[in-house]
Amino acid sequence: IEKYLATRTDILVAVGNQVKEDLLAAGIGERNQYKVFFPGLPTPADFDRDGVRKEIGLDLDAIYCTFVGRLTQIKRPDRLIDLGRLLKLDYSATHLIIAGAGELLEELTAQSQSESLPITFLGWRNDIDLILNASDIAVLCSDNEGIPLTLIQASQAGLPIVSTNVGSVSDIVPDGVTGLLTEVSANGVIQGVSKLLDDPDLRARLGESGQMRARELFSSQAMVERHEELYSQSL
Repeated sequence: IEKYLATRTDILVAVGNQVKEDLLAAGIGERNQYKVFFPGLPTPADFDRDGVRKEIGLDLDAIYCTFVGRLTQIKRPDRLIDLGRLLKLDYSATHLIIAGAGELLEELTAQSQSESLPITFLGWRNDIDLILNASDIAVLCSDNEGIPLTLIQASQAGLPIVSTNVGSVSDIVPDGVTGLLTEVSANGVIQGVSKLLDDPDLRARLGESGQMRARELFSSQAMVERHEELYSQSL
């Protein structure tokens, strides 16, 4: 259906550069039909970090790595268990937060509890902005993605990001600029998180850069302006 509709379409809008390449590889449309418009999110409210931590019951002095997403196979939350094992052994002041639900929640919770891993499962939440503002590092470990909005939210909150290099994640996280992109494996994610935990200055620099990039590229206003320009040019 998409291939057919592309033959009758003037402009195709992709939400990321790799998404565009994947669509072209699938035979949908021609390169000159495409424009890439990133998603735009509202500017989040300012939060008092310590106040938020107290509100959701977090330690004021701990370092929190946070994953937000569905607990389903494509997201590979099993890699978070491996990360939890590392934190237990080598980073006693660091804790992993997992916000999300899915068919793997019960299994992962039981595994974490059986090994006494430093992982807190929050389940499904509608206050992700609060959780990210209380965190120090955002983590994504998927086998496949489009352009994940949770990483945009993490950048808006000023968090450095560690993510597998899949889909259009690199549009949000230029490697070494706003976070670290890793190979698609548990070991890659572990190495990326370890590097940030060992270097507070790097965490701060990547987080600040990500926040500035989010304001420039991923705001609601920027998205609206790009669409207005497209409609005006088309008319």
